[in-house]
Amino acid sequence: MIGIDHVPLYEEGLTERREMRTKMHTHFRTEICTEFCPDSGYSEVMRVPEIVTVSDARSGLSRILAELAEAGPEAEPVLIGAHRKAQGVLLSIEAYETLTGRAARREAVDSATGSLAAEGLRPTAASDQDAEAYVRGILSAEEMVDRALARHHPKTRREAG
Repeated sequence: MIGIDHVPLYEEGLTERREMRTKMHTHFRTEICTEFCPDSGYSEVMRVPEIVTVSDARSGLSRILAELAEAGPEAEPVLIGAHRKAQGVLLSIEAYETLTGRAARREAVDSATGSLAAEGLRPTAASDQDAEAYVRGILSAEEMVDRALARHHPKTRREAG
């Protein structure tokens, strides 16, 4: 379920609302499901993404990826599976990085690299590798600092504190 909105349901619009339950999008179908709530006089509108079959995803992969890239962080996830059961999902890279925390780690690395450049310094290849491992979530910030200290000051140990 992507979202639920409450929409006034008028008797004269009831038939038209029931007829507009399915809306086609470029790579998924959104079904509009309505149920009348007698207490509030409103109906619930629920957007349910269609699950794209593996064969449809395979044949339309280039188009799906282009649409995800174009929509960026606003892109709707594309569910892939069989028999109306999702087995995987395609996300825009921005949505994935936000989900995994990579965006914040990448921003921190870029800021640190910018600070080095402002001082006229350049990171070593080993430091670049550690920074990429940090962005991917393989190294913590503390482990990255420990490695840098060990690399540049082999006799100095970083103390906890």
